[in-house]
Amino acid sequence: MHPILFTWGDGALYTYTTLFSIAILVGGWLWVREAKRLLPLASTDNLINALIAIFFSGFFGARLLFILTNLKHYESGLFSYTNLSSGGIVFYGGMIGGLTALLTWCYKHDFSYRAVLGAATPGLAIGHAIGRLGCLAHGCCHGVVCDLPWGVVYRDPHGLARPLDVPLHPTQLYEVVGLVAIGFWALGQNRKGGTRAKTFRNYVLSYGILRFFVEFFRGDSLRGALWGLSTSQWVSLTMIICCLFLDFARPKDHNSAHENRT
Repeated sequence: MHPILFTWGDGALYTYTTLFSIAILVGGWLWVREAKRLLPLASTDNLINALIAIFFSGFFGARLLFILTNLKHYESGLFSYTNLSSGGIVFYGGMIGGLTALLTWCYKHDFSYRAVLGAATPGLAIGHAIGRLGCLAHGCCHGVVCDLPWGVVYRDPHGLARPLDVPLHPTQLYEVVGLVAIGFWALGQNRKGGTRAKTFRNYVLSYGILRFFVEFFRGDSLRGALWGLSTSQWVSLTMIICCLFLDFARPKDHNSAHENRT
């Protein structure tokens, strides 16, 4: 893999940073496009302001969860609170932070949370998939040793994957394939109409299942663990249970027409 695209003097452009930026742009574009269709009264400026708030809140949440799951490394001085070179963001933390900002914006402007969540889902899934390509290039979120033909070998010591020169499970690509499928599925669901919140619920349920099983192939140690499961697996289980409960608890005579309220 190629953690660094190119260098100049003492500077370097990292592949992860580049793909992370592209993920934000593509995800943001999908958010604005879907929201303009599902929330016709929302202005483009308003949607972009929401995107900025979602980004900063999501980044804060992603960074905070990483620190909390690796607190002993920070307390010992091994990691720096401001240095991201050894890793430093967790998707689930970013998701929680971003959703907090999104729902706050939704409440402030009196938009239907169902339509807002439906509009956000495709961009969230596709953007996440692009971001995982950055993880693949940088070697973070890598897998355990793999004896299958599709194992990925890392040789560049600038990356985070270890051990080097040994085939590892491409766990990042497992997620990319799943997330792209979920993203296009979400786009199709939005165009079918009906319950917009169901689009987001199906995304959360599908990604929760995907992430839970992918975690069994992860080989990076900076994830936190409790009772034999990683932090992300516990979050995934919580998401799956909540989605199933919400599905069964949903009133049978729910009037989906209310979702287009703006």
